[in-house]
Amino acid sequence: MSKIIRALKMLVLAAMSSLLFSYTFAEEVTKFEIVYLPHGPVFKVVRDIEAIVADYPGSIVSKWSFDDKAGIELAKSYGFTGHLPILIIINESYRHEIAGNEVEFYNFPSNNSFSPLFKGAWSYEDLNLLLNQLANR
Repeated sequence: MSKIIRALKMLVLAAMSSLLFSYTFAEEVTKFEIVYLPHGPVFKVVRDIEAIVADYPGSIVSKWSFDDKAGIELAKSYGFTGHLPILIIINESYRHEIAGNEVEFYNFPSNNSFSPLFKGAWSYEDLNLLLNQLANR
């Protein structure tokens, strides 16, 4: 009888550990949704973002083109209806507080001089800082 009770205790502990691990893992996932114009300079920015995100396990990246209805609808749900090279939604927001400043992740990064008309107010450093913040690094 004591062997059965010991085995049941081990089974319960294993199940609880598994649930705790699953819950912890779910909390660490960072979800990226990128909506982009399918043009060369934008593809480079998307690749740069993917390279940065690759350093953060548990990040999930989904991409939509502004040529697709789903991409247009996603951007519209965040208030963007005009011509825009890229929109980066991180954990369901394109706005994030980083080091006491609100940063909005849309248009080209501020250090990308491809098109001054579409120069954003975010940088790759902002993205790294945000990911560190989200990963509690």
